[in-house]
Amino acid sequence: MIGNSRGGGMLVRCPDCNVEFSPSLGRCPRCGIWAPTEEQCDEFQIVQIQSALTDGQTVRQIRDDLISQGYEPQVAQDLIIAAKDRMRPGHRRLGMQLAFKGLLLMGVSSLLYVTLFGMVWFYGLFAVGLALFIVGVIKGWTGWHLQ
Repeated sequence: MIGNSRGGGMLVRCPDCNVEFSPSLGRCPRCGIWAPTEEQCDEFQIVQIQSALTDGQTVRQIRDDLISQGYEPQVAQDLIIAAKDRMRPGHRRLGMQLAFKGLLLMGVSSLLYVTLFGMVWFYGLFAVGLALFIVGVIKGWTGWHLQ
């Protein structure tokens, strides 16, 4: 479920009593006066969405959870898009690493074919290297999160 105060979420600090708490509580648990801003609540939700996406929840489940918490469907969708956009650079970096590893594996397989082994080793290693390269390029180019 999105919006619970699991570990790894961000906290806000009440300026009156200097207590840290989760924005999902709505008001400071000590004084009950100060409430986090809408931007702080949205930032908290984005962090929670990123965590849920990493944990394997689908976008539909996340959107349904946000709507059940009282968010408008368009606002829920905007929060999900913001969370996915923040995750994209990490996936691109990982994609380029996969592409490089794929090229390296294809090169090693070619070298092994030329020097030591026969066709079976070459085709097996080359196929794995080519698959890594293709997945890496797609993920690196688009930032696509493969699961």
